[in-house]
Amino acid sequence: MPYNKHLDLESRKIIETGLDNKSSKTSIAKTLGKDPSTICKEIKNHRIPIERSTFVTTTDCLNFKNCPHKTCVRCSNYSPSPCVHLDKVGVCNGCNLINSVKCKKQKYRYSALKAQDEYKNDLIDSRVGVNLTTSEAKRIGNIIKPLIDNGQSLYVIVKNHPEIGICEKTLYNYIESGVFSSNGIIDLNLRRKVSMRIPKSKRKKTICSKPREMKKFLKGRTMKDFDNYIASNPEVSIVEMDTVYNDETNGPFIQTFYICPIDIMIGIYHNEKSSQEMINGFKKIYEMLGDSLFEMYFQVIKTDRGTEFSNPEEYEKLGAKIFYCDPMCSWQKPHVERTHELFRFICPKEKDLHSLGLASQEDVNLIFSHINSYAREELKGKSPFDIYLFFSNNNTELIDKLGMSKVDQDKVNLTPSLIRK
Repeated sequence: MPYNKHLDLESRKIIETGLDNKSSKTSIAKTLGKDPSTICKEIKNHRIPIERSTFVTTTDCLNFKNCPHKTCVRCSNYSPSPCVHLDKVGVCNGCNLINSVKCKKQKYRYSALKAQDEYKNDLIDSRVGVNLTTSEAKRIGNIIKPLIDNGQSLYVIVKNHPEIGICEKTLYNYIESGVFSSNGIIDLNLRRKVSMRIPKSKRKKTICSKPREMKKFLKGRTMKDFDNYIASNPEVSIVEMDTVYNDETNGPFIQTFYICPIDIMIGIYHNEKSSQEMINGFKKIYEMLGDSLFEMYFQVIKTDRGTEFSNPEEYEKLGAKIFYCDPMCSWQKPHVERTHELFRFICPKEKDLHSLGLASQEDVNLIFSHINSYAREELKGKSPFDIYLFFSNNNTELIDKLGMSKVDQDKVNLTPSLIRK
């Protein structure tokens, strides 16, 4: 079972059977894929006392036989006798004396059915303050389950489904509390993990023996040149260009373009990562869009210093000016880098993209149709396609020429299943 999943009745039956068979807590934990401390807590929290027989008239005191007192209540000589089994396991399951009157100690037993009942009652008590009826919880669960399975964030789900009637934060809290467990929504795996940034004062300083030599193709095309050009031409349209891939020797390689004025991202499929291939990809976009649309949006190109982009003259032949980010400064093209995160939800880094199903330009068009149809918080809950179609009076010429299409919000899929054959 998943490591972070709550124990269910079947898991508790395994614990009870293990205890009855004198299995160790460690072996039970290994069987369930849990930490031994989880099993210890489960036994301790849900063990139930066994009612003593009326025939037991003595206590478990070591001094009982020689004790002059007739009662052990508040007796200064009381000293409980040790029990290896109870002290080690915490319950009497598996002990030969569990039903014997010879054992004078207070006995405890672990019952899977009783433990499950207590767990359910605790779960109900923990939901005090949840302003939902059972039917409402089921209705909301039915809405959000397929969308979560498709990789959509709760922000997007709440924004696109006002009928849910609760805010994003409340929905997070309800999921964590197990309100939608009957819908199969037990634990929400957040896509973004927070990492601690190392303070600048503690970062290791990189010592360069000599400054980097300015390559010839960079002359007049550095970020300083870019800033000066934009200061003189503030209305110019900027496109951020990059390449994304998993296997540098085997590909495939996706040349990506983020058109900043309209927030739309384009991808071009390549089988190799050469300078000529990237130039061909750029020319392909020119051929798809035609003179008018290409000149409207592809006025300035901003990219990194990868060798595949080291022939700027070929890009500038089509009328675009090209500038290069500083070394190790991917943040200087933030839009394309941030949108790569959405691409990575569909095409994870550790996967073989060929095996995953990424085999053609049609697959790339499908991926970016879903990415461009995905609502963004920075766009106030709208998708790039929504914004573009609104300002273009629903003119789909650009989208059509790029081989993409708008996807209904509830059908947007940001998981590998989108392209899996």
